Amino acid sequence: MECFVYQKHIDLHAVSALEAIHGFMNLTHCKRLSRFVHWIVDVQTECDAVDFFSMITSKSYYLLNPNKEGFVTKLLASNDQDTHSVFVDVFPKESLDNSVLVEKINQHCGTCINHIKKHITWQCDIDISEQSTEFVCSKLLPSDLGGGILANPVYESFCFLNN
Repeated sequence: MECFVYQKHIDLHAVSALEAIHGFMNLTHCKRLSRFVHWIVDVQTECDAVDFFSMITSKSYYLLNPNKEGFVTKLLASNDQDTHSVFVDVFPKESLDNSVLVEKINQHCGTCINHIKKHITWQCDIDISEQSTEFVCSKLLPSDLGGGILANPVYESFCFLNN
């Protein structure tokens, strides 16, 4: 089960990254950038994803603060006709131990979570005049050609998500 947490108002991480992409990297084909905290939860439940995450967020602030953040269980591509959305999931190369978080959520919310992972998902809306996935791969992500900006090659890995 998974959910994608977004900022309801403004995400300064995404604003700053897009400013760097435009201003310092001079890459104007990236039209919009959004950032999500991607929670991947291994849980034993009869609930569907929306009901499960609604219950967790109504009982705790462990996965998101509902005053300033919202969540979706499925990513939606941009409805702008002039762009194509590319979703990149960024995660640590070494697995992090989230057992304390799992224990707190289980105790507080009465759930049966086995494991939980936290990734960052970037939605890159690229001008359709470009090959969008290739553009993101060669310009915005670490590669032999450069360090990229959306992931740190020293301690992070990435993969593309299908939307």
